[in-house]
Amino acid sequence: MPSSPKRSAVRAQARSTGRAARPRRQAKATKNNAESRRKHSDAGRRPSGQGRGSGGRALATLFPKVAKNPRLFGLAGVCGVVEGDGTKPTVTVGRLEALFAKPARRPRERFVSAASDEQIAKLCNAMANPRRVAMLKAIFTGAGSYARLAETLGLRAGPLYHHVRELRLAGLLELAQRDTYRLTEYGKYALLLACLTQSLLSSVRASKPK
Repeated sequence: MPSSPKRSAVRAQARSTGRAARPRRQAKATKNNAESRRKHSDAGRRPSGQGRGSGGRALATLFPKVAKNPRLFGLAGVCGVVEGDGTKPTVTVGRLEALFAKPARRPRERFVSAASDEQIAKLCNAMANPRRVAMLKAIFTGAGSYARLAETLGLRAGPLYHHVRELRLAGLLELAQRDTYRLTEYGKYALLLACLTQSLLSSVRASKPK
């Protein structure tokens, strides 16, 4: 039975629409493939320090010179203390870097000269006695009174006063009220970073092959 002219026109329109749609779908797929290849190519050209993950972003934030130019020579270090009291944490970060474009400028000397020899020696001398380190830990954890310190450390009045005096002269302790001491901000960070450094060095020592 011959088809009506109206039905033949509808079929012809459907065939022409299908033929026109196929090239558009192929063009869209080709465009998506090109964008995917471009993204992969851009990812392969990322500079050092800005790669994927939080490590690259952290490096770029802390040391932008290194992130922008991976061919620099030198030393850089960062240390931080994070304190949380149930609300928003407090972050204190210190950074030290000495970076140069040429290795002949002795960046190690510039790095270590950024810290005062006298201040380092004064700090190390104040914390060179195990009793004083124990005293800092005791005060930091709440045993700040003279009586509590004597009881916790098992020291008599003379030796206890001597250690307290040395720590106060170094700026690590201060008098909160009569016969009660507390750590200064300097003393608190010195104690926390000393504990962190010891933990880090212990890990390094344990990782070395015997």
